[in-house]
Amino acid sequence: MDTIYTVFESLEIDKSFFIQFILVTILYFVLRNLFINKLQEVIDLREENTTKMESGADEKINQAEKIAQSYKEKIEEARQDAFKIISSKKDEVVNRELKSYKEHESKLDGQINEKLDSFKGELEVKKQEVMKQAESLSGDLVSKIVQ
Repeated sequence: MDTIYTVFESLEIDKSFFIQFILVTILYFVLRNLFINKLQEVIDLREENTTKMESGADEKINQAEKIAQSYKEKIEEARQDAFKIISSKKDEVVNRELKSYKEHESKLDGQINEKLDSFKGELEVKKQEVMKQAESLSGDLVSKIVQ
């Protein structure tokens, strides 16, 4: 114990050192409870929020990518459905117009055939008239030649 006193005396440490040591120790515990623990809680909370937010952000990015993919698929389905509807409507219009065209064509063919038959009838009548006139003219010509 003497050596400890000698060391303390050489360092010029007196009895007030122990009082100061006790005061510093008490002050440490008080400050630790008041400030350091709260500061440690804030640091832990900040670390928890930042690191957990990173993993939460990755999760949110994955969810956003899944939603974007789902939207792309739905848009593609809607585009294909619209194309099918447009194609069916187009085919319907083409068929309707083709039917109308065929009806009009057959109507015109009927009119042409009627006029053709009418012209053939008129031609036949004119031909018979011409043939009658030809016979009478040939008879007149023969009679004039014979005379």
